[in-house]
Amino acid sequence: MLGRSWAVLGEDAPEQPCLVCFHFAGGSAQSFLPWRKHVVGRYNLLAAELPGRGRRYGEAFASSVDEAAAQFAEEALHLPRNPLIFVGHSLGALLAYETAYAMRERGGRQPIGLVAAGRQSPDVDQHGRNLPDASMSAIRKYLQELSGTPESILRDDAYMTMMRPILQADFDLLRSYRFRPRTPLQIPVHVVGAIHDHAVKFESLLGWSRLSVGEVSLSLIDGGHFAPIEQPASILDKADRIAGGVASTSIGEQFAPACA
Repeated sequence: MLGRSWAVLGEDAPEQPCLVCFHFAGGSAQSFLPWRKHVVGRYNLLAAELPGRGRRYGEAFASSVDEAAAQFAEEALHLPRNPLIFVGHSLGALLAYETAYAMRERGGRQPIGLVAAGRQSPDVDQHGRNLPDASMSAIRKYLQELSGTPESILRDDAYMTMMRPILQADFDLLRSYRFRPRTPLQIPVHVVGAIHDHAVKFESLLGWSRLSVGEVSLSLIDGGHFAPIEQPASILDKADRIAGGVASTSIGEQFAPACA
């Protein structure tokens, strides 16, 4: 049985890899429900869910990225035995990276690859920079600038009041995060950035090349911060590359930025 941290969103085919998704700040496992139609016959779709929202509403918020990653890693022991491909967007990319490490440190199974979208390299010390304070006006302005939240939602006082503590808890995870230098991962890591993502600069994406001795690539797509979520093909293309090529990947392949 899956632990409370994980949600099954689509299919249960033993012959297919599992696409394991980690949500952005303020998101939930349900953030990836629209992806179901894109992965039919291709991947089983699972999602990690931080406490305090969705199926885990009412649970205490995680106090740190390390704490959340440790719980995800512990409960990952009960995930299907299919190959796991981690996908994370924004905060989710950081959680996916740390969960992969936590799994490795436990000496058990590990994902066969990671797709990190909309998040600077974990070793770049700016994860809490430019995040809003706790005022509603600051949160609305921040979300508006990211261009991923409909105006109707931003104007909904009741909804924003419900979301504010969730957003602040997730922002606090970013503010408190401290990178710990460790032996690089040994899996493919593919990075997806957006050309008009003003929250994540191109230069800060390049650092992912330092964090794995497996194949590492960087692709840029059109759009803003939420473009990778809105354009799942940009992520699934990288997942396909991992699923199809992990066995033949040459460890230490040169970092090769590309525009897509």
